[in-house]
This record gives sequence, structure tokens and C-alpha cells, in this order.
Amino acid sequence: MAASDLKTNFQNQLKEIDEKIAQIQGELEKAKEYKLKLVGGLETLELLEQQETAPTESSGDLGALPETTEE
Repeated sequence: MAASDLKTNFQNQLKEIDEKIAQIQGELEKAKEYKLKLVGGLETLELLEQQETAPTESSGDLGALPETTEE
């Protein structure tokens, strides 16, 4: 192979590998986003389990403010 042929071959390989790297980086980003969703889902399930097992101290109105009297 002549030097010019090798140079062309290497340039083509470089272009192909750059495209492959970009594709893999995109797949990695999608995988990271999916992982975050799974972690969030697990955290939500843990919170729900804690609410189900914790005894309720109030009458069920968790967001209620205490009553105030006007003077």
C-alpha cells in the first residue's frame, strides 16, 4: 500500500470511529437517564412503604394547619 492509500484509509477509519463514539455517547446518556428514573422509582416505593408501615398520629389530614382563634 502506498503512503497516500494508508493516509486515506486511516482518515476513513478515524471518521468511522468518531461516528461510533458519538453514537455510543448518545446511548450512554439515554442509559443514565433511564437509571435516574429507576432510582427515583425505587425511592418513591421506599417512601410509600414507610407511609404504609408508619402508624398515623393524626386524623388523616396530613397537610392541615393548626386552627387559630382570632382575638
